[in-house]
Amino acid sequence: MRQFLAAAPDPTSQASSEAYPPSEASTPHSLSPGRDDSRETPPADWLALLRALSTRADLTQATSALQTSIRADLQLMRADIQGMADCMAQIEADHDSLTAAQAAQVASHSKQTAQMHIEDLDNRGRRQNLQIRGLQEGEDTPAQLKDTLNDLLSRPRETPIEFVRAHRALRLRGPPEAPPRDVICCLELYALKEEILHEARNRGEITHEGQHVKLYPDLCPTTLGYRIER
Repeated sequence: MRQFLAAAPDPTSQASSEAYPPSEASTPHSLSPGRDDSRETPPADWLALLRALSTRADLTQATSALQTSIRADLQLMRADIQGMADCMAQIEADHDSLTAAQAAQVASHSKQTAQMHIEDLDNRGRRQNLQIRGLQEGEDTPAQLKDTLNDLLSRPRETPIEFVRAHRALRLRGPPEAPPRDVICCLELYALKEEILHEARNRGEITHEGQHVKLYPDLCPTTLGYRIER
């Protein structure tokens, strides 16, 4: 009787029991023998690598150190550039100074050359002039000068000497006790002037009618100044 009163088996549960055996149904999430479980459980060396990765603090510290190094390098570069700029400014200043000095030297040399040229022309115009010092005022006529120069050359006073011109130095006549002004005479022959100067150098001291007379070549004041300085 109990056999007939027992609940009939559920066809759905029976089908389920047949589809999933008890050994497999009890472990629905168990892994199959051929499945790789590395996705769920990483190996130990991977964990070590993950732990060795830099953290945000490490990256921040490294970035800060890099920025500090870059700033220091930039500061050195700025200092080097500023130093080169200062050197260039000094070089340009020296160049400008040298250029100005060279221009001034060229101008001075040109002026000096012009002065020397003028001095040479002046001396060439005086090359036949003879300067006589010591003759009393009034003894400057060509006849008196001819006698004086012939006496110096130990020649007869009648020996002719051609003068282009003769005059006293171009300054005012002084008081009677003042020394007489020099006599400037221009001879027609340059060779005669050189002969007179040569004879005057050989004699040394020259006396004419009790007066000490000196003879010089007539030179421009600039040349006389150079000779006095030397």
